[in-house]
Amino acid sequence: MRSLTEVYPPFKDQVDFYAVAFNESLNELQTYQNDSGHAGTVARSAGNMIRDFRVTQQSTKIAIDANGVIIYRVGLGRGGASEWTNVFQQLANSAQ
Repeated sequence: MRSLTEVYPPFKDQVDFYAVAFNESLNELQTYQNDSGHAGTVARSAGNMIRDFRVTQQSTKIAIDANGVIIYRVGLGRGGASEWTNVFQQLANSAQ
């Protein structure tokens, strides 16, 4: 089974990918990213971002297209390589 880390690279020049700290420190997230090879940029949530996006569990995945529309939202353990490939393609298409 392919992971998100394997699915993202073909889209890295078209789609921005952020891993946002939820209930861990930014340093913990950076260490995890370095150890696991996860793609993207690590960031700290700003203001009420976690509340505004209704994130209630770790590993929530939200995709926002070029128009600011949430086109994908799943929680922990959901989603797979084929879904993520489709989402990244939709995001890339929305930016054109």
